[in-house]
Amino acid sequence: MALRDHHTLSNNRFYSSKTRTYQYFALTIGLYIIWEGFQLGVPVWLEYWARVVDTTSHSLYYFLSVYAALVLTYMIVDVYLTYVCNVHASVNASKTLHEKLLARVLRLPMSFFDVTP
Repeated sequence: MALRDHHTLSNNRFYSSKTRTYQYFALTIGLYIIWEGFQLGVPVWLEYWARVVDTTSHSLYYFLSVYAALVLTYMIVDVYLTYVCNVHASVNASKTLHEKLLARVLRLPMSFFDVTP
């Protein structure tokens, strides 16, 4: 079991080294902080809107436009986090991992292919 755990840890280290982990990690953490800010900002804005709706001179369009801007920015950051950061990192790591695997299999001696179907 220990050998299998070591092998898995080795694969994880290799996989993370090929994803440019530190660059994606910093970008992802920064974007998650921004994402969380917008996620928390929407209910705060709605609470503010409900509190001052009767006492302000701002129009309904002002409140709706700020709300729409918060929601749209939240959605853009969410899509970027999901598709660009996570998918791009995974595809790069998988591509590198499979290229190395293919290179090693193609360099095996012919006797390996005689025995292994």
